[in-house]
Amino acid sequence: MQESSSVKYRIKFSKNGAIKYIGHLDVMRYFQKVIRRSGLPVKYSEGYSPHQLLSFAFPLSVGYTSDGEYFDMALTDKVNEDEIKARLNDHMDQGILIEKVKELPEKAGNCMSLVFAASYKIRVKEKISLGDDFKEKTLDFLSQETIPVNKPKKKGGGFVSIDLKEYLYDYKFIDDRTLYICVNAGSETNIKPSFVMETILGSQGMDIPENPFMIHRVDIYENVSEDAIELRPLI
Repeated sequence: MQESSSVKYRIKFSKNGAIKYIGHLDVMRYFQKVIRRSGLPVKYSEGYSPHQLLSFAFPLSVGYTSDGEYFDMALTDKVNEDEIKARLNDHMDQGILIEKVKELPEKAGNCMSLVFAASYKIRVKEKISLGDDFKEKTLDFLSQETIPVNKPKKKGGGFVSIDLKEYLYDYKFIDDRTLYICVNAGSETNIKPSFVMETILGSQGMDIPENPFMIHRVDIYENVSEDAIELRPLI
């Protein structure tokens, strides 16, 4: 049986405020309800247990805020991008806002498969005492040709040795306590922003208390070059 046609859209949204404590699965359920309430002609899968055809790019850790979250959505009919944005935002709770909507080519890959890197702002909380030379020492550390580290494995426990510099694409200080970084976010080599900052503080002999950072995701990127690293936001 031939599958019915659909139109694909990519949605960019922000997540700020108290809703940062809502986990990824709850965010997915939240959007399913919002889409139903919006009246948009969302496409459902076929079979015994139909579900909305949504694909989320890269789960955001609980406690992080973000201005650059993404999901793809299939509709049964073409709808103006501005209308999709307005209809979804009409049903949003405080803290989540649709920022952009883009219609996708028919054969576009889903946003999850495109994720290559992500950028973050990491603020060291005031409960950690930073020396006057913190910025200078941090920049010296990150400017090394290689930064060998032991990164925790995703599964099974233990560690894997990597060169952090290979997966660190950009960095700069925003203020005395806030560092901007862009790091690899691939499924195999995902670098957590907290790990980067813990590595920096550890290199300076600092003790790291519980919940030491405020972390904000700036955006998520695909790599549009086959021969080099050329990053572009998913919209």
